[in-house]
Amino acid sequence: MTIIAKNGEESHVSALSPLKRLTIEQRNRLLFILFCAVYRIIALLLLRTTFVPDEYYQSVEPAFKFVFNNSTKLVIPPLTWEWQSEYRIRSYIPILHYIKWFQLLQLLGIDNAFLIRNGPRVIQTFCSVIGDISLYFVSKIIFVNEDIARDITIVNLLSWSGTYCMSRTLVNSYETILQNVGAWFWIICIKNESKKLWYDLFYVVLVTISVYSRPTSLLWWLIPMSLYIMMDRRRIVYCSLIGLCTCVACIIIDSYHYNAIFNYPDGCLYTYNGSNEAIKFIIGQICAWKVTITPLNFYIYNVHRSYAELFGIKTWYWTLVEGLPVVSGFYAPFIFYEIFIFLSHKFRGVSNDMLLNYLVFSALFYAISLRIVTSHQEYRFLLPCLPALHMLLGIRFNQLKRNSSKWRILYFVSFVLNAILATALLTSHQNGAENSFKYLVNHINTKFRDIQVPAAINVYVVAPCYSFPGYSYIHDRYQANIQIRLHYLSCFPLQTQHAVSANDIYHTLKLEAGGDCVDDSPCNQVNYLVTFDTYKESLSNILDSGNYYELYSVRHSFFKYDYDDAHENKFVYIYSTDQSCSTFQDIVNL
Repeated sequence: MTIIAKNGEESHVSALSPLKRLTIEQRNRLLFILFCAVYRIIALLLLRTTFVPDEYYQSVEPAFKFVFNNSTKLVIPPLTWEWQSEYRIRSYIPILHYIKWFQLLQLLGIDNAFLIRNGPRVIQTFCSVIGDISLYFVSKIIFVNEDIARDITIVNLLSWSGTYCMSRTLVNSYETILQNVGAWFWIICIKNESKKLWYDLFYVVLVTISVYSRPTSLLWWLIPMSLYIMMDRRRIVYCSLIGLCTCVACIIIDSYHYNAIFNYPDGCLYTYNGSNEAIKFIIGQICAWKVTITPLNFYIYNVHRSYAELFGIKTWYWTLVEGLPVVSGFYAPFIFYEIFIFLSHKFRGVSNDMLLNYLVFSALFYAISLRIVTSHQEYRFLLPCLPALHMLLGIRFNQLKRNSSKWRILYFVSFVLNAILATALLTSHQNGAENSFKYLVNHINTKFRDIQVPAAINVYVVAPCYSFPGYSYIHDRYQANIQIRLHYLSCFPLQTQHAVSANDIYHTLKLEAGGDCVDDSPCNQVNYLVTFDTYKESLSNILDSGNYYELYSVRHSFFKYDYDDAHENKFVYIYSTDQSCSTFQDIVNL
C-alpha cells in the first residue's frame, strides 16, 4: 500500500491482516480463549454418559414438549411433577435457548435426530466458554496480571466436575455460567472501570434472572450485591426498579409458557386458520391466564412443605465431609488447605485481594447455607461455588510454579488425575442408558420399517425415577405408521420410594395398562421392557410368562452415584416379545 507523507515523499507500507495488527498480549489472550473453547469442545465430543435425570427432565424434555407436543408422532406424557400445573416450581427462563433451538429446527423443517439430541449440548458448551472467559477477565481485573488470570482459568478448566458437568444441560451449569458473567460485571461496577450505566443495568438484570431461575443462588449473590449497594446508597433505588421490571418480565414469560402448555393441548403450536382463530386464541389466553411465580412456588413446595426431602436427605456435615471433597476431586487437599489459610488470615495474595475475599466468602457462605435451606443435597448443587475456590488454587499454583518444584509436580499430578477421571466418567461410567436407547430406536426403525398398519410401540422402563432419557433423545424420522410410547414408573413426591419392589412394579403396570389405553387397543401391547440388572429377579415372572427374550444388554456403571442408594445398577437389559396377545393387562393378571 502506498501512502503520501507530509513532505510529499511516497512510502510503502504492507497491508497488515487484522491478526497481525494485534499486540503480542492481545494475540496471547485470543489464543488462550481459543484454547478454552477447544477444551470444552473436546469434553463435548467425549460425552457419552448420563449424570442425573435432571439433565433431561428439567431442561431438554420441557423444551421439547413445548415445541413438539402436537407436531410429532410421539405421544408425549406429562412432565415431571415440578412442571405440573398444580406445582409449577421450575422456570422456563433457563431453557429458553433450547426452546428457540427446537423452534428454529421446526421452522426450517429439519427433522434430524442428531441435531435434536446434541444441539442443546452444543449450545450449553458455547455458554460454558462464555463463563470461562468471564472468569478469566474477573481474575485479570482483580490481580492485574495476565499470567495469574490464565492459571486460575486453567485450574478451573481442568477440574473434573467442571469438565464433566459444564457441557451437560443441567440448570446448575447454567447457574454457574450466570454467576461467572455476573461476577465480571460486578467487578467492573465495583472498581468503577466504566462510567457507562449499562454495565450496572446488565449486572442487576443478570443477578435477578439468576435468582429468579434458581432461587438458591440468592445465597451466592447476597454478599456481592450488599457490597455493590453499600458503595453507593443511591444504587438501591435503580436496583429495586430494574430488579422489579426484570422479575415482571420473567413472570410473564413463565406464565405464558405454562398457560400455553396447560390451557391448550398443542401449546405454542396452536395453528391459526384465519384471523378469527387468532382472536379466539388471544381471548382464551386472557380468560384462562394464570400468573406463575416460580420462586414462590419453589419456596412453598420445596422449602416449606419439604417435598425435595422426599428424594433424599443429607446430614448437616455432608457438604464438608463428602460434597466438597467429591466435586473438588484431586484438588480437594489443596482447596481445603487454601481455605484454612484464607480463614486464618495468613493468605497473602497480590494487590486488590479485597474483591477476592468477597468472592471466596460468597462461595463458602453458599456451600454452607445451602444445607440450611434444604436437607436435599446433591453434588451438582455445589458447582457454582467452585470457580471462586479455584481462584485460590490458581494463585497458589502461579506462585509455586516459579518457586517450588515439588509443589509444582503435585499440582501437575492433580491436573493429570482430574483429566483421567473426567475422561473416564465422560466416556464410560453410566453410559448404558443412552447406548441402550440408541440401540432400541435403531432396532424399532429397522423392524417396523415396512409396516402398513398404524402401530403403537410401547416401551416400558422399570427403573428408578427417570433413569433413562426421554422423548427428546429417541426422536427420529419415524415411518408414518410407527408411534413410540415410553412408560415410566410414577415419581410424584407423595408416591416416591427409593426402592422399586415387585409389588410397586405390578401396581404401576396396572395403572399404566388401565390408564391411557382403551380395551384391547394396540397401545396395550407390550413390545419392550427396559430395566437394570438390579430388578431382573423382580421381573422374572413377567419375563417368563410373556416369553420375553433378551434383546440387548450393555454395561451401565462401575460404581454407585450416591452411596445412600441401595442399588448399583451395573447393567442395562432390553427384553422383547413377539407374542401379539401379550398385553400388559394379560401380564398383570398372571
